Amino acid sequence: MRIEMNLTAWDPDGDALVSLLMHDGNTWSREHIPAYDPERTAPGGPGYAAFTIVTVGTHVETLSVSDGKVTVNSSVTVRATGSMNLFEVDVKVTESCSLCSGGLPPLHLGTPLGAKGCKGFLMNESPEDCAWSVLSPEWENHQFFANATDDASADLEFRSDCSPTGEAIGLHAHDGAEIGPIPEGAGCVVLWTYYGPATIHFEVQRTTYGTGQESHNALPAEGLNLGSSNNGLGS
Repeated sequence: MRIEMNLTAWDPDGDALVSLLMHDGNTWSREHIPAYDPERTAPGGPGYAAFTIVTVGTHVETLSVSDGKVTVNSSVTVRATGSMNLFEVDVKVTESCSLCSGGLPPLHLGTPLGAKGCKGFLMNESPEDCAWSVLSPEWENHQFFANATDDASADLEFRSDCSPTGEAIGLHAHDGAEIGPIPEGAGCVVLWTYYGPATIHFEVQRTTYGTGQESHNALPAEGLNLGSSNNGLGS
């Protein structure tokens, strides 16, 4: 189930605002809305979040805006009755890998090292600062989505395979959620957080990126092989 939330807000006193868009209590988007300018054609500023619910059950989506003194919330309850993903996993990492993303928070000041900055990946250890999984070649150009709990900001790198000597194909290191097409030649994804310990969610959706069409090609369950030398997802 695809969820999109939009928020536009302004303060009568002209104060700057901060908007939060939350899914089941976890922040998915934080936007700073500048002080209201009466000359602007549209008051306030936007907040936006888009994500896919993959867990069957009841979920609460919340929009919140605050000027630092008063907070206004609005919530809606939605029910998901099934998953439409080719692959999905939630894995906990116990520490961040800020150097993988290009330096210490809050600024990406250095050159991102990607998976090469991850101790766990380089040493093929159980997930501490990162996790990884083999990807099916049939998932190329399917839409992926990744996010992390606790505002940790999930980042990731696609690689040709899950070995330290494999080729880096694409790095995604933005604040908040990561979304896009799985690139050609990607046989592995390495996941980490920028800010700290968290649970990372990663999914491969049936939708082919940019087309709106669906494919039902997927690895059989044994293709996951969790905990083997080819995966860093742990148990």
